Amino acid sequence: MLMTDKQVALSDVIVALREAADQYAHAAEALDDGSSLTERFAERGRRCNEAATALEPHIRRLGELPRQPDPEREALQNFLTRIAGIGTDERSLFLEALREREAAIEQTAADALRQPFAEDTLGELERVRTQARDEAAALAQLGGAQ
Repeated sequence: MLMTDKQVALSDVIVALREAADQYAHAAEALDDGSSLTERFAERGRRCNEAATALEPHIRRLGELPRQPDPEREALQNFLTRIAGIGTDERSLFLEALREREAAIEQTAADALRQPFAEDTLGELERVRTQARDEAAALAQLGGAQ
């Protein structure tokens, strides 16, 4: 059975959040230097998981189960990030990769906000979009990007 546009949009946000949570956890584990950045990554990963969990009842209400990220694809992305970091500043590499991930979450949530969801779903999506935008800006600042 095909998913509706609303189901696809909401599912895309959930998957983007889960993928970000995994990438943040990977970054925190890879750096594991006891720095505030490591803790920031771990905390943001937890918040991404919480946001995805908060959206799951909304997609179930639409008659669909939430999709899960592809673990093999994520492992490959993490591996490629680590390979790219050889000989470079791993911290900067993670900051840039996570900033891009936040921008993707923001865009996915913005796309979903164009769908005619119930008010509570729209509120959750707006919260996700705002947090992703704010986090992307903070990561850019930490990485020295403008």
